[in-house]
Amino acid sequence: MPTLIRTVEHSKYVSLDRERPVPTSRVSSLREKGHEQTERKRRDTAGEEELGHLCRKVDMWVDFEKLNWSDWIVYPKRYNAYRCEGTCPIPVDENFASTNHAYMQSLLKFQHPEKVPSLSCVPTRLAPLSMLYYENGRMLMRHHEDMVVKECGCH
Repeated sequence: MPTLIRTVEHSKYVSLDRERPVPTSRVSSLREKGHEQTERKRRDTAGEEELGHLCRKVDMWVDFEKLNWSDWIVYPKRYNAYRCEGTCPIPVDENFASTNHAYMQSLLKFQHPEKVPSLSCVPTRLAPLSMLYYENGRMLMRHHEDMVVKECGCH
């Protein structure tokens, strides 16, 4: 006999550690032309230390008990929301889910470092989280959008 907790546990939004294949992003011809020229120069100037700290998704566990929310949140009691951390390469390439604007900004940063700010490592794709909780004396199950970082990129 299904229960609300069992329903939430088996929701497609709860399988947070299961990664879907990342779709190939659209790469403009402008990026392709400039990428070859700048990649050689970037490789020559990028230190190995910088490469170890590039933009990536890292764990960030949210524990509702530590937030004193466990009396009204039934499930999950904790989850991995993830966060984005690291630096963005200059110039950025298509591996970092950047927009055309970010790509152009990184090229300008590469040529004129003092004139434009660096790109930021930010979430580029978020996923919902199914939660079972009490609200106004009723137990509810809802899917809350944008609760889990699925992908990070440079913008």
